[in-house]
Amino acid sequence: MNSMKVIRFLGACDYQTRHLAKKLIEETRYVSKDDMNKYFNMNIKNLNDVVDKDRPIFVCIPYSANDWFYSHFKKVMRSDYPMREVIIINSYILNNKYLMDDDTIEFIDDCIYTGLKISSMISNLSNENNLKLNIFILAPFISNEGRMRLEIPLKNFKIIFNKEIQTIPMTNDYLKDKEIELLNSYYTNLSEGRLKSINNKFETFNNKYLIYFEDKIEGGEISIPLFYKGVVPNSYNKSLFWDDAIVIPRELEIISLFN
Repeated sequence: MNSMKVIRFLGACDYQTRHLAKKLIEETRYVSKDDMNKYFNMNIKNLNDVVDKDRPIFVCIPYSANDWFYSHFKKVMRSDYPMREVIIINSYILNNKYLMDDDTIEFIDDCIYTGLKISSMISNLSNENNLKLNIFILAPFISNEGRMRLEIPLKNFKIIFNKEIQTIPMTNDYLKDKEIELLNSYYTNLSEGRLKSINNKFETFNNKYLIYFEDKIEGGEISIPLFYKGVVPNSYNKSLFWDDAIVIPRELEIISLFN
């Protein structure tokens, strides 16, 4: 976190929003690239500890679509676990001839938010041989909502969360409803173009995830990207065009509060 930019940001906030902004910044989980590598490697180690040494690891490619994570997984497996066989599953139909009862199928992700996508994909798996299988969630971060959704029992599938998985904090964990409404009022009139819309709900703070990755900021449907990019919650910004709003830092696309 860039402490000087945070000080400038908080100094430009209205008095009534300053403590709320400070709380959100303090509770946000900032994940650097080095941190992500470390957590991901810890997850891979846990996976290898869980799966029997004489059994292969099956990777479900239809879900594990993040190229970087899959490539990194293959690299770590080759270097650190050269004797472990990895078998790719390219379909939702689980008819691989090597699959046996109690085998483990791995789903790779960087972060699980609602859990809707991954739970839907697991539910759509066609277990043709009616095997009892483990589904290992290889993801460094998950929300409570995502965990609860994945914990719903599924026939013949046992969900295993890696022991290093970390819970993502949310705005509602730290802010009261009235405080969220107050922050919402500061971000509802901002418009990205020159056409201002009074009813434009450009950023809201209810049930948003407080996590920020060094190489990406999640969209407004799950996070608070305007806030993280440095748009200050103050009266001056409330009804301004996007171009005129006070932004610390000013260079939105390339700099943020956290680096």
